Amino acid sequence: MRLFRALFPVLPNRKRLYLDLDGVLLVMLGREVAPARYAEDFLDFSLANFEVYWLVTHSQGDARPVLDRLGPATPATLRRKLARVRPARFHIEKTEVLAGDCYWLGARPLLMELSHLRQRHQGDRWFEVNTYVRPDDLLRALEYLRSVVACGDPPGASGVGGPRCEEAPAREPGSRMGDGRGSRVSGARGALGMGQAQEPAPSGTEAQP
Repeated sequence: MRLFRALFPVLPNRKRLYLDLDGVLLVMLGREVAPARYAEDFLDFSLANFEVYWLVTHSQGDARPVLDRLGPATPATLRRKLARVRPARFHIEKTEVLAGDCYWLGARPLLMELSHLRQRHQGDRWFEVNTYVRPDDLLRALEYLRSVVACGDPPGASGVGGPRCEEAPAREPGSRMGDGRGSRVSGARGALGMGQAQEPAPSGTEAQP
């Protein structure tokens, strides 16, 4: 516990930021895992302004599985920054850990996760990022986080960020994740918007966010 606190000290009065990994900071280039565009710029700002956590199924209170996902294309400087992200732990839904002043950036939340955010009036705390489909999406995420830091609240549907969950119609992708937890969905901004589109990794090869 002392070692954990030394590596991840409590940062008072910081908003918490929860991140998915695949489709946010990492993408698949062929068979290789590679960092998404602008990953270092995004992490620089996030680590300076938020208490940042991994919110991924294969990292339950342990950041090592996340770091093991990094391919040889990941620069050493980026590896060091990724190692500063804290591991979060949840049992079934990622929304279990979302409480208080926090934000979640991810590509494909479950339908029931979006429903629970709406029920708790936290729908505006999820922001869709999908670097599989929009390779430059971390730039859009940076603008969203800058708005959060500047204004203290998430921007609305007409702001810099994506739509609130209440206003983002969830759509079935046509496949299930195979873990019994339901279907992952994309928000209303799932249309191709920036750069050259990149196909998402097939469900059998994509690590769960």
